[in-house]
Amino acid sequence: MRSVLFPLALVGSLLSPAAIFAETAPRTIAVSGEGEVSVVPDMATVSLGVLIEATETGSAMDQASSATAAILAKLAEVGVADADVRSGSVRLTPRYGRTVLGGTDFSKIEGYTAQNTVDVKVRDINALGGILSAVVGQGANTINGIDFGLQHPEDVMDAARRAAVAEAIRRAALYADAAGVALGPLMSLNENGYSGVPMFRGGPMMMDAMASAPSMDVPVAPGEITVSANVSMVYEIQDK
Repeated sequence: MRSVLFPLALVGSLLSPAAIFAETAPRTIAVSGEGEVSVVPDMATVSLGVLIEATETGSAMDQASSATAAILAKLAEVGVADADVRSGSVRLTPRYGRTVLGGTDFSKIEGYTAQNTVDVKVRDINALGGILSAVVGQGANTINGIDFGLQHPEDVMDAARRAAVAEAIRRAALYADAAGVALGPLMSLNENGYSGVPMFRGGPMMMDAMASAPSMDVPVAPGEITVSANVSMVYEIQDK
């Protein structure tokens, strides 16, 4: 049998590609950084509406429609733009009776519930309490929470991104110093995401359908919104 002999250097290159890669691959430090910026919101989105109970479908829908029309007219009167008002859900559901054991008797309809909701953007936070009182006076008897936000969040998001990069640079410098090496050039930078998280969200409220207009504006506390960004960065390591 004939044997084939390879040069030693060739055999080494064929058997240890990882070793060759290790000699050529750069050493790196990978870090991440998160930045946060808290600001006072300058707008709010509120979902409000009308919930009416009646014995007949037509009566329930008519009463809900009449109150909704009055609410829309009041919103226009207090200066809310048409583009900032959007109809939400429109529902008509039966109200069932009860069995002798207290369960739902689906064979017995005692009446109907009609519900109309409207989503409203309020671009003047200071006017929010007055607007809520005004629509309640026109028949709104459900307020399904308040979401606070920013009309132009781009500058705040960019500030959070800059803070995230600055934090990542600080961490990279710290790790390099602790390891006794120097930071080389930046090899990659990736944004892992950003978010705006309201620190306050009003819960749902429900009032008596026959309630009169409130005598005072609804107190509103907008709090702050925290916008955050997260980045990952990779630096090449150099010897000091």
